[in-house]
Amino acid sequence: MELNENNVYQLFTQCLPDKNTEDKYLVGVQLMKQENGFTQVDNPIYLDKSKVMSQKEEIDSLFGQLYVVHFSKVNIVDVNDVYLKYDHSYWAKQPSSILQLCYLGIVTGNCHPLYNNTKYQKVVLPLRKDIKPYKEI
Repeated sequence: MELNENNVYQLFTQCLPDKNTEDKYLVGVQLMKQENGFTQVDNPIYLDKSKVMSQKEEIDSLFGQLYVVHFSKVNIVDVNDVYLKYDHSYWAKQPSSILQLCYLGIVTGNCHPLYNNTKYQKVVLPLRKDIKPYKEI
């Protein structure tokens, strides 16, 4: 699956809970938490964990297409760097696409909630250290 806004949106909406979602699969995901340096926190977005995990391979592949996974030696990146794909093209124009990818990534363990780094005045995204870079076929 190619990393683009439409694919991320479709995947995200497929993972939203519906009337058949059992409570045990309902997971609330927050990107901005007080303990991570944010004064204003976001309300949790609820996802169906069983649906997210059934798409884990696709989500892993989307994260593997990020430029920072291919070319950065660090796992904590400026959230603005997530707009770039491995081929130096921009995959997203809307911040909502980045957020949707992050919500999915938190559930699958590809990333962690955002961190407000006041020292550098940046919002950073901690990525899993072992994400495998995407290989074009």
